[in-house]
Amino acid sequence: MNELTMPLPVRSRVGTYGPIAVVTCSAAPKTDEHRRAAHAIADLLGGLVVEAMPGRRLAPELLGAGLVIPCVPASLLAPIASLCEWLELPYAGASPRAATLASDPALVSAVLTEAGLAVPAGVAVDAMGARVLDFLGPVSLSAIGVDDPTVGGIAATPGDLRAGLASALGRAERVWVSELCEGTAIRIPLLRNRSGELISSAIHDRAPGTLFAVDRPANSGSRFHPAGVTPRQDALARGAAATAYRSLGLGGVACVDLVLDGKTVTVEGIDIAPPLARGGLFAQQFAASGWAIADLLHESLAGALRVGHPAY
Repeated sequence: MNELTMPLPVRSRVGTYGPIAVVTCSAAPKTDEHRRAAHAIADLLGGLVVEAMPGRRLAPELLGAGLVIPCVPASLLAPIASLCEWLELPYAGASPRAATLASDPALVSAVLTEAGLAVPAGVAVDAMGARVLDFLGPVSLSAIGVDDPTVGGIAATPGDLRAGLASALGRAERVWVSELCEGTAIRIPLLRNRSGELISSAIHDRAPGTLFAVDRPANSGSRFHPAGVTPRQDALARGAAATAYRSLGLGGVACVDLVLDGKTVTVEGIDIAPPLARGGLFAQQFAASGWAIADLLHESLAGALRVGHPAY
């Protein structure tokens, strides 16, 4: 029995973290789910919610914290983790380096390819490159460094491509344009527990009822749909997700999006800041494997008590 397929019993709550600061943000777009998760975590753990806003100095509010929990979109993880490193505060989540790396799809693609994983062919374009980009078939567009999933999406026609690039480049300097992979689109959540083991839970079908990649929704949805995969596909997918997590040097929680086509597993993307809200998709997937949200939080935060060793 390996660390990715071990049973997931409900764990007892242990650990005293000291004063907890849960950092969230209301200024960035599409942060409602992270803000709700932040307040729920603070209520559950007895912490204080600190709002990260433009012009606000966070350092004075964080200095007394025994543990900092960033509950923000992925693009804000690196600066908050860097601040915690500078203040020598234990924090939850990815390190500044890993968060910066994971926020750039072009770098992620290069790292995962080097690790031997299959990834969709893609290219990062700026405004100049967008002018000469030909439409060769349906592609996926994502604005690099922008956490709003409504920016970009799938371009199924030349007109879609032009409009999507114009919209995305209005919000970002570069856009990641990648091929669509046919197959079953799934999401696997991962976390490191208090023992340093990497654990995954129930696999989510990101596009239930769709036959073609071009018909997939822009995000993974908010309701858990168990994926119908074979034991062989299950093992391949979990192995690929774990390799992607480790190759990027991630810490704490993350979700890996993959596409299964027979025996081929393609890594489409990684979310390093899934909201841990009660009833959210991440919590639903672990609940299907026997975890209550309180025990999930305590288990994932237990290793974050040493400076420079984030665990959630």
